[in-house]
Amino acid sequence: WFTPTAEVDLCGHATLATAHVLASEHGVTGEMALHTRSGRLAAEVVEGGIRLDFPADEVTHVPATPEMATALGRQVVAAGRGLTDLVVELRSASDVRSCIPDLGLLAGLADRGVIITAAAEVGAAAEVVSRVFAPNVGIPEDPVTGSAHTTLAVWWAPRLGSAFPAEQVSARGGRIHVELLGDRVHLTGRAVTVARGMLLA
Repeated sequence: WFTPTAEVDLCGHATLATAHVLASEHGVTGEMALHTRSGRLAAEVVEGGIRLDFPADEVTHVPATPEMATALGRQVVAAGRGLTDLVVELRSASDVRSCIPDLGLLAGLADRGVIITAAAEVGAAAEVVSRVFAPNVGIPEDPVTGSAHTTLAVWWAPRLGSAFPAEQVSARGGRIHVELLGDRVHLTGRAVTVARGMLLA
C-alpha cells in the first residue's frame, strides 16, 4: 500500500476495497486471504459489511507531554505509543471534532501518525470517536483509518470491553465495528464501488 509519499505496512481501507471488489465484481465467497508486509490478513463478507482480520497493535502508555498539548491545541488526558503511531486521548468528543492541529509539530511526535480519540457523546451510535493525522507519510488527515483501529482496540478494550462501535469523525467520516480477540482485531465496515476504469496501454 502506498500513501502519496511512502509505502506502509498496513492499510485498512485499501484492504476493505480489495475484498469488496473481489466479492462484488468477481464473485469470491468465503474467507479471502491477503499476504502483506504485515503478514497474512483475512477478509470475509458478513452481515453488516466486510470483516477484516488484522494484527492487534502493541501499545505502551507514555507520559502526556506539553509538546502533545501544544501540537493539538487541546488538553491531553493520556497517551500511548503503538508500533508506528501515537494515540492521544482528549477530554471529550467535542475536543476531537474541533481540533485543528499544528501538522509541523505533530510530525515530530510519531513515526507515521497521531491518533486523537475520546469517548463518544452520551447516546451516540458509536462509543469511541477518533481522527488520524499522518503528515510524515503525506496525509494531513486520513478520512477513515482501519489500521489506527488496531491501536484503538487495544487502547479502549480495558474500559469498554472487547467489542465496540467506533466512528472516525473526519470531514468525510466513517464507522467501524471493532472487536479485540487476543492478538487479532476484527474490523467490520462497508464499501461501495464509486468508479470503474480501463487501462488501455
